[in-house]
Amino acid sequence: MSAIQNLKFLGQLVQAKVTGKRFPAHVAISVTNRCNLTCDYCFASYNAHESDDITLEKMIALVDELAALGTRLINLTGGEPLIRDDIKEIIDYITVKKGMKCSLSTNGLPLREKFDALENISSINISLDGDEAQHNNNRGPQNYAKIIDAIEFAVDNKLQVSTCTVLNNANKNCVDEVIELAKEKKVLSIFHFPYGRIKEEDNKQFDVIGREDTQRIMQKIIDYKDKGYPVYYCNKTHAYIRDWPYEKLSKMLHTEAEIKDKDFEIIPCKAGDLYCFIDANGRVYPCSVLTGQAEVLNFLEVGFQKAWDHLPKIKCKACAFFFQNELSLILSLDPSAWKNYLKSSSVPWN
Repeated sequence: MSAIQNLKFLGQLVQAKVTGKRFPAHVAISVTNRCNLTCDYCFASYNAHESDDITLEKMIALVDELAALGTRLINLTGGEPLIRDDIKEIIDYITVKKGMKCSLSTNGLPLREKFDALENISSINISLDGDEAQHNNNRGPQNYAKIIDAIEFAVDNKLQVSTCTVLNNANKNCVDEVIELAKEKKVLSIFHFPYGRIKEEDNKQFDVIGREDTQRIMQKIIDYKDKGYPVYYCNKTHAYIRDWPYEKLSKMLHTEAEIKDKDFEIIPCKAGDLYCFIDANGRVYPCSVLTGQAEVLNFLEVGFQKAWDHLPKIKCKACAFFFQNELSLILSLDPSAWKNYLKSSSVPWN
């Protein structure tokens, strides 16, 4: 966003903080359940979901409604969003017609073929599962080389790029390689934990890493950022995960009763107040972690406003979801998070 757009966004958040007003400042939309890969650890179980995409007409109507409600940032995800033949029309309507910021999460494989669709995108996040061996093990032979090519192509064409790495037992020792690669390729690096994915008994290699490893890795990421390496999220988010007081990090959601005896200052969650997630079938959730775990309404049936107003009061009070905590800090006007946000989002590393 431009400086003027950032000031307007900041003003909206200040007003919301003073008045307690709810509005969907940031919305993530899964624009398709279809994907060109079948990664074992993917949370969405795409093959088991309905495959029909929300029509372009209904997507446009949704964006109109979001713009009227004050939404400033939209993230398009999936599935693989670049599979949609009309993805350019969606992006251009969000950014050019409505003046909002739009990011897109992709596995990178269709990037060259669909590059024209990204003419007006604000930023893209490309999945990277670790070093070459680990990435190819997850996504297929030669996939790593294709992703590196996609990253280089995007950077050469002046796109703002982040790599997104889901940390688990299989790739927990690849953090150095991922961050060094980000510096070399002049992109940002983002880290997450798996959530809502395959059952623990199905494949332990993709389980959330243990507490000791988590503390070590989070401190390593903090140290890299302190040295000026291109780590996207602020140190406060990584320190929050490092100091997480619960033994089992794979339990993402914690109620007020579960945290009341802990001497731990939680990050106030803004999901359902200033953020929401819309799945590929039109259901409106407070956040993606709660997909399938809450009774919600479908905007295709009742309109977004009613679905937004119906969002249940979130029972969870704290979680170890990187993105949600980073976003909640930004939406809460945390100074360190905003300083990091302005640096990371307004100045392309390339």
